[in-house]
Amino acid sequence: MVNTATTNCRSFILKAVIVCITIAFGIYPGMFFATKTGLTGVGRPVIEPDNTRNPTNLEIDDRFPDLQAADPEDNPVDISPLLAGKQRLIAFVADGCHPCHNLLDYFKTSEVVAENGYQVILFSADPDAFAGLTDFPLYAVTDEIMSSLQIQSMPTIIGIDGSKGISIVTFATAGFGYEYTGALLAEYL
Repeated sequence: MVNTATTNCRSFILKAVIVCITIAFGIYPGMFFATKTGLTGVGRPVIEPDNTRNPTNLEIDDRFPDLQAADPEDNPVDISPLLAGKQRLIAFVADGCHPCHNLLDYFKTSEVVAENGYQVILFSADPDAFAGLTDFPLYAVTDEIMSSLQIQSMPTIIGIDGSKGISIVTFATAGFGYEYTGALLAEYL
């Protein structure tokens, strides 16, 4: 499996090549190359759920477990009712995690999230670190919950389809990359 640093390096090199082609030969060959490599989002390959890096013990098409978190006033909250009704994105984030902050920025500005009305719900062991940074619902989770789901890397994003009355896992992945996350959301939510 290719690690994130290698993927980011390859993406950077590919983008640099596209810029060079565009400068040397003009805009049309550069656009053609960008489209063929999938950087424009047109003709991007389908991401199979089995090919996502799922570091959790959640399986695709399984019911999301009934767990309890805490609201900002530290009152216990059952997670299941939060997920019922439509498609949601759960993001487990941590303070001091730069990709977590990038993910929050992405969720705020993403056309995929905004156009489709996905609700984003954030969970963190330290929700106070994100309190002023987002308008998304933010809940505290314990280390026990993180361990029970086997969430070990941040951010971890889980897609939930609650439109059928129960909350079904549609994907689970760790890490964050703009193109990858956009393609994943477009495909599975």
